[in-house]
Amino acid sequence: MQNKVNESRNNILDEAELLFLDRGVAGTSIDAIVSSLGLTKGSFFHHFSNKKELCTELISRYCERDCNHLDTLIARVEAEHDTPRARLLALVDCLIDELKGLETPWSGCLFAAFSYQKGAIPEDANAIVAEGLLYWRIRVGKMIQDAFDAQARSVHTAAKTSAETLADMLISILEGSFVQVKVLEEPELAAKQMEQYKLHLELLLMD
Repeated sequence: MQNKVNESRNNILDEAELLFLDRGVAGTSIDAIVSSLGLTKGSFFHHFSNKKELCTELISRYCERDCNHLDTLIARVEAEHDTPRARLLALVDCLIDELKGLETPWSGCLFAAFSYQKGAIPEDANAIVAEGLLYWRIRVGKMIQDAFDAQARSVHTAAKTSAETLADMLISILEGSFVQVKVLEEPELAAKQMEQYKLHLELLLMD
């Protein structure tokens, strides 16, 4: 019985995510979600007290998955490579491969969808979005700083480039590319941008 309840709840979350990405948070009503699933409103309110609660749980789930995915990638490159520089560049390679493999048309990123309609979602959901982005900044920033610290001399010192700024640049490429790909219908854009980012890192990490 509990498995069926959990399955029903997850189905609602899954459908809400698809609709939020397609129509926006404000443009998606509870009626639209339940209609798409063939459910009654009573079924929805059995799991969620209102749309705000749904938003908070959905972005929390998305954030957890996103951060866990980053952790998995970092663990993989740390196991496969010995130096901080190699690990950092391998991480970027992983992201390039993922961007090349994403199906088109892209649905987008839930962080972006929530951020664009900040007024339509509860404050605790906004806080979760910020938490997820900061997690990426911290984890990627540490990898970049470790690579910098391991270099006896590197271009980044003269360029006065910070690890945090470079981490934010990576996040901006990931988030911004979803917008460009959807609007321009050029799916190869995202991977190309990340490839340029890798070249930038390689230049900064030259001895």
